[in-house]
Amino acid sequence: MTKRPVKMFKNIEEAWSSLNALLAAKPTPPQPAFTSLLLAVSRLKQYQANVGFIERLHSAGLSNHLVVMNILVNSLCRTNRTNLAFSVLSRIFKIGLKPNAVTLTNLLDGLCRDGDFARAVSLVRDMTSRGDPVDGYMIGVIVKCLCRSGNSDMALEFVADSEESGCSFNNLVVYSTCVDGLCKEGRVDEALELLGVIRSKGILPDNVMYTAVIHGLC
Repeated sequence: MTKRPVKMFKNIEEAWSSLNALLAAKPTPPQPAFTSLLLAVSRLKQYQANVGFIERLHSAGLSNHLVVMNILVNSLCRTNRTNLAFSVLSRIFKIGLKPNAVTLTNLLDGLCRDGDFARAVSLVRDMTSRGDPVDGYMIGVIVKCLCRSGNSDMALEFVADSEESGCSFNNLVVYSTCVDGLCKEGRVDEALELLGVIRSKGILPDNVMYTAVIHGLC
């Protein structure tokens, strides 16, 4: 099967011209033509423009596809409108689609960008209770954001809850983030205690963890 070439635009005006041409074409081009355009606009980091593009697709009855909805969720989160992105999530359910890992990861990223960590953690817990897929990347996103914002205690509690729920994730990377977070908060003794806990779980601490501790002691 031949791969569809990646669409590229020099500027947003070129992208608008391409969208207008697609919408005017008869018969209407297949959906991948539109999603390829939206992804190309995302690569330009023109997230606000993407929202406008998708509004045009919605008016033409061409927006009820999960890939399009995911791009809209991402674009709204990237433009600090995460609450509106959750409205899109409601729409996804309403039109009979099911959000996937991309949808939910975009929402988590948006919440973390907004500093709404409690809601991000709550979202993952709700997903777990419903049996929705929660992957290691989602967990890593939240832990990283929590630790960077000085909320290592919340991060560790979240990791413990995720393990208890049976979520699968890269323990070494996640715990390295927690160790680094504790050290940056000046809590080196607690970081050393965490290293002991990590060893007791059969996880061998790596150079990243030891480097974080050394920097914390200096």
